[in-house]
Order: sequence, then structure tokens, then C-alpha cells
Amino acid sequence: MAKVRSSQAMPAARWVIALLLCLMSCTRSPSAPDASAPTPVPAPAIDLDARYRGKPMLAVIEGYALAAIGQLPSTQEVLIAAKVVHAFGGGDDWRATVRKTMNWPANIDERIQSEWRQFSQKATQAGFAADAKAFARTFGDQYAK
Repeated sequence: MAKVRSSQAMPAARWVIALLLCLMSCTRSPSAPDASAPTPVPAPAIDLDARYRGKPMLAVIEGYALAAIGQLPSTQEVLIAAKVVHAFGGGDDWRATVRKTMNWPANIDERIQSEWRQFSQKATQAGFAADAKAFARTFGDQYAK
């Protein structure tokens, strides 16, 4: 297998899958459970290859949703920003580049935050903790068609 030089561009689908794998594997250290906190909903097993095959923007859209609700760790945001700038150009504001690429309105962040509040409220009412990654997947499914 030939080595890929750093100057060679990684095909879009491959970097999106690599990005997603990084996003899914980079988690915070678990803290002591809070007895009053809602029970987290276990995330369903997802075949990442099947989920993102043929949908190179899906991981970026999911990352955008996580960033809009303040749930995207800064290390992951730096990675996404670099990939978005590499693939689509734009300046330092990778989210503006995604909004332009997706033809989203300027208030999309507020819409995402509103949807997140509704999602969280429903989860809490059902006795579960809202899962930001599950929310981002749902958002991605809506917008990556």
C-alpha cells in the first residue's frame, strides 16, 4: 500500500469517516453518577461505515449541530474546522462556510438550539438524560438528504 504524503488531499468520504470516528471516540472522563440526574439513554449500536457511506457531509452537519448547542469539544471543533476549510475554503469561521455550503439561513444556530431544548425537555419528561450525539444524528438525518 502506498503511503499518503501530507501534501496529498484525502478524499472527502475518507476524511469524513476519519473525522466521525474521532468524534465518536473522543469522550470526556466519566464523573461520579448523580443520583438525582436522569438516567442516560443508551445509544444504539451504529454501523458507522454504513451510516456515512455516500454521505460525506453528514459528519460535518452533525458536528455543526453539536457546536451550535455547545456540546462539541474544542479539540474536535479544531479538526472539523480544518477539514471544512480544506474541502470548501472559507475563512476562520467554519460554521459560516457550512451555512453557505448548505444554503442555511443565518438563524440556523437558534433553530438548532430550540430543537435541542425540545429534545432535552422530552427526554427529561421521559426520565432520561438527553444525549447530544443522538440529537446531532437526528439533526444530521434531517439535513443531509
